[in-house]
Amino acid sequence: MKRVVAAAIVTASAVADARDVHVTAVTPSTIYIDAGTSDGLAVGTSWQATVDGRALGVRVAAVASHDAQLEVDGPRPAVGSMLALPNGLMPPATVAPRPAPIAMPPWSEPPAVLGDVQKIASREQPVSAAETAETVVSGELALSAFLAADTSAGSTSSQDLSLSSQLAIESGAWRYDHLIDAHIAATPELFTSPLQHAQARFDVYLMRIAYAPSGARYATALGRQPAAPIGELGTIDGGKLGLSIDRRFDVTVFAGLRPGSDLGLSAAPRAGADLGWQLVTPTGTRARADAGLAIDEYSGHLDRALAAVSASLSTPRDLLHAESTLDLASDANGKGARLSRLLAFARSRRGRITASLQLGYDRPFWDRALAAEEPDLLLGPRSFAEAEASYELRTAFDIGASTRVSTGDGFTSTYADVTGAWHDASHVWLVTAAPFLVAGRLVDQYGVRGSLNRPLGEWSLGVSGSFDRVYAAGESAWSGLGRISGSRPLYHRWRTALSFEIAAGDGPVRLLAFGLLAYLFGK
Repeated sequence: MKRVVAAAIVTASAVADARDVHVTAVTPSTIYIDAGTSDGLAVGTSWQATVDGRALGVRVAAVASHDAQLEVDGPRPAVGSMLALPNGLMPPATVAPRPAPIAMPPWSEPPAVLGDVQKIASREQPVSAAETAETVVSGELALSAFLAADTSAGSTSSQDLSLSSQLAIESGAWRYDHLIDAHIAATPELFTSPLQHAQARFDVYLMRIAYAPSGARYATALGRQPAAPIGELGTIDGGKLGLSIDRRFDVTVFAGLRPGSDLGLSAAPRAGADLGWQLVTPTGTRARADAGLAIDEYSGHLDRALAAVSASLSTPRDLLHAESTLDLASDANGKGARLSRLLAFARSRRGRITASLQLGYDRPFWDRALAAEEPDLLLGPRSFAEAEASYELRTAFDIGASTRVSTGDGFTSTYADVTGAWHDASHVWLVTAAPFLVAGRLVDQYGVRGSLNRPLGEWSLGVSGSFDRVYAAGESAWSGLGRISGSRPLYHRWRTALSFEIAAGDGPVRLLAFGLLAYLFGK
């Protein structure tokens, strides 16, 4: 049991030759196990399993990477019971997750970088800067490699080679920009058969050409791009037109296809509009409010009608942001109009104290395109709250604390930590330490993590690590992680980054390495 728990937490990947898994939860009609598609399971897989000496018929009703929901023909086993997987399961090729594309649907997680909220609060009118006769080219081309392996007899490894390009070309009123990524992911075996079971993928996060004459009140763009200033309206493969009514009001209309990168779904027509209002004062106060509507069509019928509102207010010391989405049409389950997303965020700085609070609610809309391509996908509502505060105890020493609570689908998880950070601006040193605690319905965890960042010659070096103790399904396990990384610029336009990690615990030791070489071109 300890080996299974630690492997799931430390390595974050299933062991290819593992055949014994455990029951992690029981409902009135199903059970959950700690194995999924990474172990070769698929929806519809059925077999006869022996649990505590009893023969049971089981069938996979829903499956994720490392978890599965099983329908049971017979008495349901208790949590912690051992269950044998059928022989001959073949894990699929492992594909390392890439950064979330801009085209994620509006019910996705809140932005991981709160700087995005700050950008919303300070958005300018949709007109271009003064035109120049000079053509300006800027961007970066980056080659990266990610390698992972463990030290067990049945080593599971993965490799990911990636070539990404960011480019912007400005010439007068015209602008072209893109963000694309081509990569090959493979799994195992690193040493005997590199790039075995390789899969190639090409992601287009942004690719558009825009026209915005200097001094004009309109701007237009064509390609893959955000549909409107309010991000909740998603992304389109199509065109949009922005009109500045006056100094404070602007309108954006758009039409096109919902990109296939939205959860990999088939393209569906999307059209809508956004009305925005903004205010900028000489004292540094900025305000922005948007209201918009997006309509999706699928197979000749209305699929989704989404209304969204967003408002932000920022001052030199405070930032307030709120957004909400309301679905006006029923989803594939036949559920009618309802609130599908609500988010509120506040951050304030007073003297040496900085504090923030975030509250949110998500209830996924199960559109018909999603239902057709992922009929067994289970998406439930989720509520969350986050709070964070820091205090500048001395000029170079900060202390802080944060806590997060999330609940949904019958499960609740709570996280809390305390952080101390010491920094020396003259030598660019940064040292942090943070004990933390996780308490949930299925898993409890506590530990400590720390990091040290400092310059060494031309390099910026970092050393970090963590130690965790985990309790799950009546058993306990420990895990530890150590990481060393470094980055440096080369010859003005080149940069490189390297990192090496080792994870150990009650399961096999896991090794991870990452390398990047990038070239900056243009201005």
